[in-house]
Amino acid sequence: MAKEKPTISPEVLKKMEAYQEFIRFVQKAGLKQKEATCYNKRIIYFRSEQFAEVILNNKEKVTSLLNEYYSSPIETTDDVMKLLDSLLSQGVAIRFEKEESQMKLKYPKLLEICKDQKAILKGIYSWRLNTAAPSSKYYSILIIGGVAAIALFPVWPLTLKLWIFYISLYLLTFMLAIIAIRVVAFFILRLLGIEFWIFPNLFADVGVKESFVPFITCKRSQDGLAGYLFRLAGLLLTIFFVYRLYQEPEMIREYRDMGTESFFDVMEWGRLKLEGKSSDNATVPLKGKGKIPSLRDIIKEEVSNETVQEEDSASTGSNNAQAADDSDDI
Repeated sequence: MAKEKPTISPEVLKKMEAYQEFIRFVQKAGLKQKEATCYNKRIIYFRSEQFAEVILNNKEKVTSLLNEYYSSPIETTDDVMKLLDSLLSQGVAIRFEKEESQMKLKYPKLLEICKDQKAILKGIYSWRLNTAAPSSKYYSILIIGGVAAIALFPVWPLTLKLWIFYISLYLLTFMLAIIAIRVVAFFILRLLGIEFWIFPNLFADVGVKESFVPFITCKRSQDGLAGYLFRLAGLLLTIFFVYRLYQEPEMIREYRDMGTESFFDVMEWGRLKLEGKSSDNATVPLKGKGKIPSLRDIIKEEVSNETVQEEDSASTGSNNAQAADDSDDI
């Protein structure tokens, strides 16, 4: 007789779905995760102190997600450790430990399963449940389709290529403008003793959506003597720069015109490249474009150049002789 497949009760399925939703929320709330290898298998892990920080910052939401399966209050770090203990005992999470060669690293690359599956404050953990969202398979299909579309880019219509190039150029310009604005704003406010960042997670190791959250951060800096000296030097340089702009206001117009001209030069260069033309609007054969000439081609070119030079010399000599004869006849 064929063995019957084990069935999972609706209550267990509902519980698993609740924990999966909880895990996805914690990940989206900013839980920092890293990759490592355990017994030649890739795992994604997190540290308990960062888990506690995320939980305490979202106590109400966490309580509402787990109210049917975890009723203890969550107010302190010890309460978070109790929650983590509950997750470990139910098989939702698993605790790891560093290999001996990785003991000094905060984020190790090699892990092994810990025998003591009890929650500790500075521990390393991973989720045992599949936390992929139901829509992840559709995202996978979109990614595969996007890769195929990029591979077929050479056969795209010219109009579509130009639109993609223009959109990419404008997005790149927008990102460079954001970077410049955030650096200038940070520098100016840093002189006043304020650490101010626009999109502080822009270059952090997080997802695309999390890179733009939060919008700004602002806090008072704690400077020592060296910090005050750097701020004073920066203030003097800023005053000097502003004075130069006041003395020579045309510098602003020159930099603006230079940036605008460079932008349109790049736009024109991209259009000509996609149309298969050079900068002087001469058509370039696409098949041999960028081909390195062989030694035989170089020798042929040299021989043809020498032949042309000899013919020119002979023609010049005959012309000179003819001119001499004509002068003698005269």
